[in-house]
Amino acid sequence: MVTQTIELKRTKTVILNEELLFRANKKSFRNSSRVILAYAWKNLQNDLRYLGSWIYWMVVPLLWLIPYAFQGKALLGDSESSFFLKYGGTGDYFSYVALGFILFNIVDSAIWGAGNRLRWEQKSGTFEYIWITPISRVELLLGSSFSELVWIAFVCTAQFLILNFVLSWTFTIIQILLSLVVIIVTLAGLFSFSFIFASIILIFKEPGTLSELTDISLNILLPVRYPLRILPPFLRWIGYIMPFAYGFFSIRAFTLAREYNLGFIYLTIQLILSAIMWIVGLKIFKRIEHRTRKIGQLGAY
Repeated sequence: MVTQTIELKRTKTVILNEELLFRANKKSFRNSSRVILAYAWKNLQNDLRYLGSWIYWMVVPLLWLIPYAFQGKALLGDSESSFFLKYGGTGDYFSYVALGFILFNIVDSAIWGAGNRLRWEQKSGTFEYIWITPISRVELLLGSSFSELVWIAFVCTAQFLILNFVLSWTFTIIQILLSLVVIIVTLAGLFSFSFIFASIILIFKEPGTLSELTDISLNILLPVRYPLRILPPFLRWIGYIMPFAYGFFSIRAFTLAREYNLGFIYLTIQLILSAIMWIVGLKIFKRIEHRTRKIGQLGAY
């Protein structure tokens, strides 16, 4: 009888502890969500003060495509090329580059937007106030990435609609929906890449030169303007381990090549590599953020 009573009390204690833990986790998730959304909304409010910037980045990058249209016509002699079909999966060079430009906006956003947000807070004089608040630094970066997600989703959608009108693309609803899935997965990769880049910013403080170098390097290593197969082997394999590359592969497979099975294979690889980058990015950021606080490097800005 005594044993049964003790076991009953233990069971009640375990249930009570589990319930308290569930409530604490639920409250913690709610609080974290509020922090992320509040910081994202603060950033979006700043961005919305400059509507001209939204229009600029929606239209001007499309003008950068015009030289590639003439270059492709001069080198290939026509809008279609059997040689380019062999390496790029499609003979339509300009559509290949146009889709690459749209998707590279997401990579650019991770570099210049979410990754540099800490530096912008420094220049605004608000970095120390935000950084010493009793909240997770990861939540701040997630809020920053979320605001960039809204911004870049608007830019990519607007550019796609403009190019669809100009180039008269005849994509089906299924192709458009699959492309949206690819864009969403690529946007998720934005978060993980921004963690890694923000870690570098905490160390080097001045990101201008580093951002330029990273931007140019990724333009070379990712299949934005040309297939990775034409790169030297040592560069090609660096591109193959980047999750962003498979976003380019899959969106072109779904839309231009219309090879759906191959597109799903690329999308699966992208999901796996993005998950790995998430884990690695979080660990790197937490370790470097702890180190900079420990040695007092944050106060040296």
